Amino acid sequence: MSQLLSSYSCSQGPVFRCSYSWNTTTVLDGNYFIRLAGTDTNDTAIDFSDANFVVSNDSTAPVTSADYNNAWQNVDANVVLTCVDPSGCSLTQFRLDSDSSDVVLMGGWQTFDANILLSSDGNWGIDFNSTDTVGNAETTNRVYVRIDKSLPSLSLTVTSVKTTGLSATLSFLGSSESGIKKYWISSDGGTTYSDNGTTETYSFSVSSATQLPHTRRVYIKAMNNADINTAAQSVDVLFEPAGGGSTSVSCGNNICEVDENASVCPLDC
Repeated sequence: MSQLLSSYSCSQGPVFRCSYSWNTTTVLDGNYFIRLAGTDTNDTAIDFSDANFVVSNDSTAPVTSADYNNAWQNVDANVVLTCVDPSGCSLTQFRLDSDSSDVVLMGGWQTFDANILLSSDGNWGIDFNSTDTVGNAETTNRVYVRIDKSLPSLSLTVTSVKTTGLSATLSFLGSSESGIKKYWISSDGGTTYSDNGTTETYSFSVSSATQLPHTRRVYIKAMNNADINTAAQSVDVLFEPAGGGSTSVSCGNNICEVDENASVCPLDC
């Protein structure tokens, strides 16, 4: 932009020192470059030295961003906050959730320095905001950091471990701080595992050419949402020919019944 100086004042010569008041309240915030030029009484052009100046009519709050992983993770979490504001940031602060569950219970405010470290399992909320150099305060932001470094637990409740015919169905249950992402199942002795999703039952059959009675060992693993697998647990399923006196065994009632043993009902026996 260019502007004719319509009102200014100068001191008496021979060296003239001039001043001019410029109302910048309507000028957008920013860093400006100014160059002054003039002419003397003999119409000789004079080019004064250049200068930089800053206009700061800042009424806008700063913006603070968080660099973090918003998914479940199985390692410690580092959160980095970055404040941006035209007039500069004077303070960035945060407060931490002290309840590892979905309930949020915030502690006191702390000044942010380099990073926020979280190392305990849980679903942690973090509040943060910034204030700029002219006093504009940002509305508080909130993010959640989720950590699950523990092995998930897996309990097996087998509904049909001794069956007549060629088919069997197993049921099972897993639990984890971050939730169960999927189950892995092997019915070939642990050689290969198939993805069973989050379905908590598994049915399979043996070949009609299989000579009965036949025992098949099934392996089950659970993966949590932080991608940690349990160790494989196994159960033996006995297939008997028709008329072989089959019974249905119900595991999980904390009673080692006559048709149960530690191999097929480890929770009961």
